[in-house]
Amino acid sequence: MPTIHLTRKSGFEKGRSKTFTNSPVILGTDDASSLRFDPVWDKTVSPRHLSLTWRDNAWWLENHSTYGTFIDGQRVAEQKLATLTVIELGNGGPKVEVKFTEEPMSFAPKKPSQTQKPAPKRKPEWILPAAIGGGILLAVLIGIFIWFAISRHNSDEALAAAARKHEGAVGLVVIEKPNGPQPAATAWAIAPKLFATNSHVTEEVREALARGETVFIVINKHPSLQLHVTAAYSHPKYSSDVPNLDGKPPAAPAYDVGLMVTDEPAPDVFPIASASELSKLRSGYRVAYLGFPMELLADGGVDFRNPVATMQSGIITAVTDFWLSNVDFDHSFLIEHNLGLTGGASGSPLFNEHGEVVGIVSAMNTIGQVVPLANGQITVARAPSGVMINFAQRVDLLNELVKTDH
Repeated sequence: MPTIHLTRKSGFEKGRSKTFTNSPVILGTDDASSLRFDPVWDKTVSPRHLSLTWRDNAWWLENHSTYGTFIDGQRVAEQKLATLTVIELGNGGPKVEVKFTEEPMSFAPKKPSQTQKPAPKRKPEWILPAAIGGGILLAVLIGIFIWFAISRHNSDEALAAAARKHEGAVGLVVIEKPNGPQPAATAWAIAPKLFATNSHVTEEVREALARGETVFIVINKHPSLQLHVTAAYSHPKYSSDVPNLDGKPPAAPAYDVGLMVTDEPAPDVFPIASASELSKLRSGYRVAYLGFPMELLADGGVDFRNPVATMQSGIITAVTDFWLSNVDFDHSFLIEHNLGLTGGASGSPLFNEHGEVVGIVSAMNTIGQVVPLANGQITVARAPSGVMINFAQRVDLLNELVKTDH
């Protein structure tokens, strides 16, 4: 029996392939399906939509759905398949290409050619003449410049490497509202089925779940991984009105960290920095975040069906309490930084060059921006301040929530 390869040509998992060596192959939204579709996103697909069966030395398609199965725009009930046939599950639904071959595809890497060897790299020839000709002072100045350039480059490379390594731990929070799915914020896995974000996000999620709405976390660059949120928890001290002893409100909502529980595990988790590392946070400490800024961005900033996270890098500008005061480590939970933010980045992991999360992105300094409306009216919307001082909450604020049995 030839191996059969199914490649999604459209829809939520566009470009992804799966190989089968057994018969029949079931396509549908049912958990037992060989090739499973999501019942929320793929609304034209039935639980057991169609089957592909090997018989009489050929692959046969049999439709089981009232939505219908289509080939070249024609509805079919039963059809003998040719290789490279494209099947459409429901009118306007996801399309799947069928390909079969006698031998399984090989994914072994090609061996390098024995006759083609890379040319040996030439060693720089300018180092010794420059040192001799320029003198000791010039050599020292060049050395300092190179050291700073390499240090900055290596730091950015380390942050980028950490983002690549843990990109599967970050997800887009999507709420299935009556008018359709609505992307809301960012979350990241601290454990296989436990995601961190902000309390102002978990409060919205809790309200949505109470209304019977479905909430997903769609994993960055893995559109097939839509993890259902089953519960959400806010920090017990979360409040936007917590004053200090002088009655001054916090610069950013205090204790703005929360957790969400999912029914399935994330493909990766983001490690959390130790207390020893958190004690090193100060002005100039290099950090980055990975998340989904959306507010007022072109085309909404993200495709919620196939989200790709944005990385921003920069430095911490200050570490204070919630009222911008210089305090000891036990109270310096507010991290100020110069990473660009807008709505949707809330909940993003703020991580260091070791790939450890030190904070959770939470708020930004804003200004009013005049926005014209379609009816000729105008409105004033918030926009990021050009000063580029924004906020995150130190990650160990999660400790009080993590200790709770979820």
